[in-house]
Amino acid sequence: MSLFQSNMMHTVASLVLILFFINILQEQKKTKWIGEIWKKYKLLIKIIGIFLLLVLVAIISLVAYTKHYVDEDEYPDVALNMEKSMYTFTGSLTIKDSCVLDTLGINKETLQQRIEKVYSVSPALHPYFVSAEVNDLFVGENTSAILRLNFSMPSANQHERKYKMSKEFVGGILRQDINDLEKSQCQNSSVFLDPLHVTSTH
Repeated sequence: MSLFQSNMMHTVASLVLILFFINILQEQKKTKWIGEIWKKYKLLIKIIGIFLLLVLVAIISLVAYTKHYVDEDEYPDVALNMEKSMYTFTGSLTIKDSCVLDTLGINKETLQQRIEKVYSVSPALHPYFVSAEVNDLFVGENTSAILRLNFSMPSANQHERKYKMSKEFVGGILRQDINDLEKSQCQNSSVFLDPLHVTSTH
């Protein structure tokens, strides 16, 4: 081996050692830098970590829910094939204030349309509302109407059925709507909704 080759080998070996030590120093600096960041922002990093974990759990829960949830609107056959119970409510509505009568434009057709609208937009009852009928309307000093309300609800919803298909709840929806109309347009008006009688078929 020539002297030149020997010197070249020593030079290369020296360069390798230098690069190795430089790499070690860089790793130490990097580790120290990470340690300083961790000490300085430890609480913030933990909070961000917990937040990201909660987001991940929420996403997993949402995916699991959408996988098992059956939307009656998307799968109408499921809703149609469910066994349902029919509920019919009958009762009378008495209005004593002419202001309310004028506001409603009272006649048999407009009153029926008003009642249909009330239940069609009700968040609680619109999925089960079938129809409303005004069978008799007596216009005079005390205007009164005989009402018939029809609903259909899946028989499986026992808890919901017991609550929503009660005469107090169904009558309260209509009573509240007319009371809101009174407050916005009339004063000292009187509206009476006789207790509704309920019949049901299963």
